[in-house]
Amino acid sequence: MRIVKGLGPWITLFFGAVLMSHVFAESIDVKEDAVEGVWELPATEVSALVLILHGFNDDLNGVGGLQQGLAESLAEQGIASLRINFRGEGARHSYRVTSTVSSRLEDTAKAYQWMREQYPDKPLGVMGWSMGAMSAMLSAGAHPQWYQSMVLWSAAGNGLSLLHSATDPAFNLAARQAIAHGEATWQSWTPMVLTDKFLTSFIGVDVVDSLGNYPGSFLSIRGSDDYLPAMESVWLPLLKNSDAAAHVIGGADHIFNVLGPGDHQGDATIRLTTKWFGRTLR
Repeated sequence: MRIVKGLGPWITLFFGAVLMSHVFAESIDVKEDAVEGVWELPATEVSALVLILHGFNDDLNGVGGLQQGLAESLAEQGIASLRINFRGEGARHSYRVTSTVSSRLEDTAKAYQWMREQYPDKPLGVMGWSMGAMSAMLSAGAHPQWYQSMVLWSAAGNGLSLLHSATDPAFNLAARQAIAHGEATWQSWTPMVLTDKFLTSFIGVDVVDSLGNYPGSFLSIRGSDDYLPAMESVWLPLLKNSDAAAHVIGGADHIFNVLGPGDHQGDATIRLTTKWFGRTLR
C-alpha cells in the first residue's frame, strides 16, 4: 500500500484501487485497471461493516444517490461501509461495459479483504442492487463465512434475465449484435456500448447453484413494478438461515422511482435496509 501524495486520505491498494473518506468528496481520475471506492466511517465507534455493490453500468453512489444515502444512514448507526466502482463499469463518463461476472467477483473479494484488514473482528454484511445483488449472492455462495447478513435491492438472479429483455427489443438486438461482432450500442437513458466479453460471461450463471451455501441472514427488497422477475419464492427455501424475508414495495419500479417526478420509495428502502443491518450485524 502506498500513499498518493497531495490527495489527503486517498490511498492506493488492491488492483491500484483508490479509496477515500467521505469527508473528502472530490473525485480523481482512476488509473487503468483500478477499482475506486468510498470508505464511509461513522463519527462514533465502528460496530459493524457493510460492503455495497452497485448495479449494471452504475456507479458507487447509485441511481439518484441512493447507495450514498444508505452509507450515510448506516454511519449514523455506527456501521462503516465501503462502496466501490466495478472495473469496466462504475464511471458516469464512460458507458462501454467490459466487466464480467468473474471481474465483478474479483473486485468484491478484494474489497472484502481490504475491509477485513481494517476491522478483522467486526460483523460484516453485504448489500447489492440489481446486478450487484447477483454479485453479492454469488460471492456469498463461494465464501459462506464472509457475510453475516445480506440485503438485496431489485435482485437479478440469473444470466438469462440479463441477456434478454422482455420489454426492450432494442436491447435484445444490441446484445445479439455485440455477441456476433464484439460490441454494439444500445440506446438506454444514454448510449451504452455492450461488449461480447460482458454478455457472454453471464451464460449459464444462476444464483440457485450457490445460494444454498450461504448461512447468514437474508432480506430481499423489490418493487411491485420491477421489470426483473421476482425469484424470492425460489431463493428463500434454499437458505440455511430462517432469518430471511422478502419485502415488496407497492408501486415501486426497479430503481424505486428515484428518478420519477413524484414521490419515490428510496427513503423507505434505505430505512428498511439500515434497520435490517442494525439488527443482524451484532
